[in-house]
Amino acid sequence: MQYGAMQYLLGTQEQLFEAAAAMGLDGVELGYGEARDLITDPARRAATQTMAAANGMLIPSLCCGTLNRGGFASADPAVRQAALELVSASLPVAVELGAQVVLVPFFGDGHPADEAALERLVDGFRAVASAAAAAGVTLGIESQLPAATVIDVLAAIDSPAVACYYDVGNAVWLGYDPLAEIAALGDRICQVHFKEFGEQLNDRLLGEGRVPVPEACDALRAIGYEGWVVLETGTFREPLRHTPAQLAYLRQFI
Repeated sequence: MQYGAMQYLLGTQEQLFEAAAAMGLDGVELGYGEARDLITDPARRAATQTMAAANGMLIPSLCCGTLNRGGFASADPAVRQAALELVSASLPVAVELGAQVVLVPFFGDGHPADEAALERLVDGFRAVASAAAAAGVTLGIESQLPAATVIDVLAAIDSPAVACYYDVGNAVWLGYDPLAEIAALGDRICQVHFKEFGEQLNDRLLGEGRVPVPEACDALRAIGYEGWVVLETGTFREPLRHTPAQLAYLRQFI
């Protein structure tokens, strides 16, 4: 098992991988698609690789977070085309950086709220799935959808290059049972986020809220999950203090 954290948790970009190494992490999930990203141009990608290698860090995944503002499910053809271009462009970048997963999230304005939107979502993934498969990259869907709907969506897309990026904290936030969902999704899960939920997302440290962390780890073990576990935990403006402690807590169970 390897452990990472999302880029935005770990402080300044210049010290990103140095900080991650000091925290005991194995890698960093990078943001993709924003002007401020480390990886928006070739020179910055080269610098990213150099900094990661110098600190013994891996890059397990890229996160296309801008899709939460509109993506494949949008009723606007221009928004869908922009999403397709963004995800397509992420594939060679992922290969270059050694990332095996591109996280394709659909929250907020990107959420597919009805059957027509779900059909557009499926069509969007179908349009890019073959390119992802050829690149050896998995597109991980993270959404507000319950596991049963995600399973239906994956069946409709019908590509080994598209899977579920599961977030245990989000499941509790949305009122789902993460233990049952993990069991139902099984090997459809390509990567996992952990965060806590008390009254709102990330308002507490792991183990201090409503997320059944030990039981979720048991559920992941039961399905034979051996991929990356990526922290999306609250650091309360103190990543160097809180991230190592939350990592140590999680490692008790996985």
